[in-house]
Amino acid sequence: MPPRSPSRDRADRHAGDRQYFHRPTGVERWKWRLAAVAVVLAGGWAAAGFLRPASGYRYSHGPLTSPHAAWDQNCEACHKPASDTGVSLAGLFRADRRWLDLTCEQCHKGPPHYRGQDVTVAGAGGCASCHHDHQGRDHSLVRLSDAHCTNCHADLGAHAGTGRVAGAVSSFATHPNFRTPEEKAGKAHARGLKFSHAVHMTAGMTYPGGGNTFTAEDLKRTAPDDWRRYVAAGVGPKGEVKLECVSCHRFDGGNPAGATVATVLPRSAGDYFLPINYDLHCKACHPTAAPCRTFNGSVLPPVAVPHRVQPDQLSRALEGEYARLLLDRDTRLKALVPVPGERFDPRPTPEGKAFAGQLREVVAGAVADLLPNSPRPDGPGEGCLKCHDLDRGAGRIAATNIPTVWFPAATFNHAAHKATACAACHPGTGPAASAPAGPLVEKEPPHFGASIVADCRTCHAAAGTEDGHPVGGVRHGCTDCHRYHNGDHPLQGRGAPARAPAEPRASFADFLRGR
Repeated sequence: MPPRSPSRDRADRHAGDRQYFHRPTGVERWKWRLAAVAVVLAGGWAAAGFLRPASGYRYSHGPLTSPHAAWDQNCEACHKPASDTGVSLAGLFRADRRWLDLTCEQCHKGPPHYRGQDVTVAGAGGCASCHHDHQGRDHSLVRLSDAHCTNCHADLGAHAGTGRVAGAVSSFATHPNFRTPEEKAGKAHARGLKFSHAVHMTAGMTYPGGGNTFTAEDLKRTAPDDWRRYVAAGVGPKGEVKLECVSCHRFDGGNPAGATVATVLPRSAGDYFLPINYDLHCKACHPTAAPCRTFNGSVLPPVAVPHRVQPDQLSRALEGEYARLLLDRDTRLKALVPVPGERFDPRPTPEGKAFAGQLREVVAGAVADLLPNSPRPDGPGEGCLKCHDLDRGAGRIAATNIPTVWFPAATFNHAAHKATACAACHPGTGPAASAPAGPLVEKEPPHFGASIVADCRTCHAAAGTEDGHPVGGVRHGCTDCHRYHNGDHPLQGRGAPARAPAEPRASFADFLRGR
């Protein structure tokens, strides 16, 4: 008899119960139960959302950040609605990418980071590539992790936008030293202003005239010898002057008395200082005036001339000033000049022509004093070349070339750092006693340390100790100093035209509805 087959043994176990496989096992029963619970919960969730539309947050990935909180219940304010146009099979399997297809440009124009970047492409330079919302009310959409920047900037050669910035920056610890736009172009800074911090910040400076400022009226009242006596004696009506950094470098809220809209340019308070202004900061000690001249044997007092005039304008300005001065002193001359104005225009008579010739000799002498062949301290204000360079080939005063912002690729808030002395970051800007030894340098180079970034890392680095003292610990992320948008014009903030939406909402209701 053949041996019994093992298969028969397995089959005999189910003798009389051949339909066993129709009965669910314990695992299968729990699968059905859990599926039923899921259907009930999903249906209840959908029903609650239908009955209470205001509670649409149930479908959200989380609450929006506080600036966007008004649209918590209105997904279509930011997300493009689903459409049956342009649907592809590949798109059906990438439904998770739909959340990147946003309409941020409705409110934020968002200029690109570099030329050629398309900020409207979802996931490829679009807003949501870096700005991730639905992470709570206190989440910041602009203070991003360094990884968003170093993904490209750690090896910029493999990405777009190379050539103008460092190509291998993986953290602030590897950041190269800061450079001005001129340094990036391989050029030295060509300063057109002669100015010494050491001289101006040393006690002993005096006002040259009869008050805090020296105006055109002061010039008329001051005898010729008085001016030279003030300059020679070095004693002003208020004694010696000691200038400080804040004497010239001021924020919006610290404009000196007498400042007007015409002389002060508003800027973001605390970020950068207001531009140095001659009328506010220099004129008190360096009035622009032609020295004393003689006319027909009589001594003419110094004549004020407007600042910011080029040599071709200087003669015309002095002509009118001297003509008015002479007419005030000798009314008989009024017959030679019909109507004194800004341009001297005497009558075409022999007497008028003679008067014009004499006056132009006086003007020529005054211009020669203000613009001599070489600078010399021999008159009121010591001439234009005391502070400026004259481009004799072009016949123009050279530009001062002192930018308000030296590093436009980054942002810096001076008010946040005012607890530290200015000289800590700008060596060589103190009085003569603390200035570097050596001959006086009037055309000072930019006052930045040999390694500015090393000075910054004293505070802006990981917390640690150095020589037993704590160092670092202050934030040092990329977005603390750099702004992503509009890399070609980084100083264009949110108020710039390039950042404005194409069509602002007509009403608050439209704005809040995300229309």
